[in-house]
Amino acid sequence: VPLPAGINSPLTIKSDCYESVGHTTAWGRYTVVCPLETTGVVAESFSGPAFFQNPDTGDSIDLLHGILHWAWGGQHMYFWPDASVAEVNTKFPAGSKISVLSHINEPTDFHVSGIHHYAWNGNLLYFYPKYLSTPQQCQWAVNDFNTKFPTGYSIDISVPNGNPAMVGQTISV
Repeated sequence: VPLPAGINSPLTIKSDCYESVGHTTAWGRYTVVCPLETTGVVAESFSGPAFFQNPDTGDSIDLLHGILHWAWGGQHMYFWPDASVAEVNTKFPAGSKISVLSHINEPTDFHVSGIHHYAWNGNLLYFYPKYLSTPQQCQWAVNDFNTKFPTGYSIDISVPNGNPAMVGQTISV
């Protein structure tokens, strides 16, 4: 995953990470903050499938929903890990470097029960996630889809018998 312009590479942890309770409450997602050695100010987020790796030890943690802020104020990274803050601090103690890597190495599948609209208003895909029956499961499907197909990716649609849904059908996310 390329670092945004303005961030010094590599990112380095300055001191222990901690939970941002306010962000966890506001976003409804467990949010961890890591103080960084001063870098460029980049408040933007990243929602692609990724993980952090400590290049010195090889330890890594997955990011459930990506990065909320790459470098808020140039000194704090906010992100949504698939790990407790204790695990983050164990794998990335003060002074550790962080490599941000992508999980997308090859095409991936996302199965749906059906497609309601292929191109509503020319740019919206409406589909029914497969095997879901509750609103929470639907939200999981949304998160799974957004993780597998972040903005900028193209999607080829086919039906179970292998025939294209529409000849040459590709949808850009």
